Amino acid sequence: MLPSSSALLVYPRLKPSFPIWFFSLLCSLLFDVIVVQGSLTCDAAWTLSDGSCFRYYSSGATFANAETNCANARFGAHLATITSATQNTAAANLAS
Repeated sequence: MLPSSSALLVYPRLKPSFPIWFFSLLCSLLFDVIVVQGSLTCDAAWTLSDGSCFRYYSSGATFANAETNCANARFGAHLATITSATQNTAAANLAS
């Protein structure tokens, strides 16, 4: 589990011709994750795992502020769920 003052950002890699889709939001006060689509490779400072790009932030925020911060971090980013065991492992590794 991430410390209460942390956030993890994530976006799936897709072909640029695909539209940006927004995934359902999931956030607890202890674990923040964002999702963005539309990239073949991860941006600098992001980590690729299981078709998604992850980024860890150690600063905490309310749900609303975290959502805004996610959107400001990269175009189309949103708080979201981790959808696989591989992504869960990547998230845990980034937070440790």
